[in-house]
Amino acid sequence: MGYVSLDEAKNFLGIGTNDDDELLANLIGVAQNLVEGYCGRVFAASAPTTRRFDCAYPTVSDRGQVLHLDGDLARVTEVVNGNGEVMPDDTYVTLPEDGPFFALALRLSSGKVWTFVDDREQALQVTGYWAYGRWDGDAGVVVPPDAVVHATKEILGWLYRSYDRSLSGEGSAPDTTRGGIPLPPVAVALLEVFRRVSR
Repeated sequence: MGYVSLDEAKNFLGIGTNDDDELLANLIGVAQNLVEGYCGRVFAASAPTTRRFDCAYPTVSDRGQVLHLDGDLARVTEVVNGNGEVMPDDTYVTLPEDGPFFALALRLSSGKVWTFVDDREQALQVTGYWAYGRWDGDAGVVVPPDAVVHATKEILGWLYRSYDRSLSGEGSAPDTTRGGIPLPPVAVALLEVFRRVSR
């Protein structure tokens, strides 16, 4: 799922023709990849996916009560314990209460622990929308924060202008290698708060 649509990009850049639509579509993807690479996370999801987790420390802690996730989870759709039991919503809480979540904690009142039958590796399953964003119930998707959308547009504009200058002989085409681009200062300022830090 894209952070910026083609129409939004053209509106932001003040482009009224369709001449550069293919180029813009490609640059939108490049800009989004740069945002994700800089921040170390994704910000949108259009469908649920399942991730598996080991039922072992440090993934599971606090005497088998807390499952630490390996990514940002915006919305949970199903949790399956290592014994095959689908966990009802009232048996666990999300940490933090509002997404994105970084852990699931079993309620003490549930009498449950994260467990496994034969192998602890990949025993636990969490299905949901994995992204650092806001759940849009009407659309059924996770959408990126407004600041991330604007940063993506800023990077897109910078890439487009760089490409335009290279065609006219005023500059070189943008270097799109990971880490090879010094992002525009306004984009860096907008994205800094969203950069992943080690837990």
